Amino acid sequence: MPGPDYVDRGAYCADTRFNPQNCGACGTVCPAAQRYCQWSGLGSGSTCVTCASVGLVECNNTCISVLYDNANCGGGGIVCTTAQTCINGVCVEGNRTDSGP
Repeated sequence: MPGPDYVDRGAYCADTRFNPQNCGACGTVCPAAQRYCQWSGLGSGSTCVTCASVGLVECNNTCISVLYDNANCGGGGIVCTTAQTCINGVCVEGNRTDSGP
């Protein structure tokens, strides 16, 4: 049985804490200007906010971290090699522990 923040959507359960398609309640879709669904804490609900308000960047209609994301290092779509790690938005040789892009 899913926790209290999951809502029965028939064939599946939607997490209404972080899902921008069901932010705070089923069917509450975050608008284009506020693509991030931010959970305010237990019992406080969730609200749609801008990517920038939570330290992220909008890329391809989603919020991403350009500081530590190996697939978006320093900007959307900038991919570090398998021998590099994204550190503060720069692909740096070594330290790679995952098998991602």
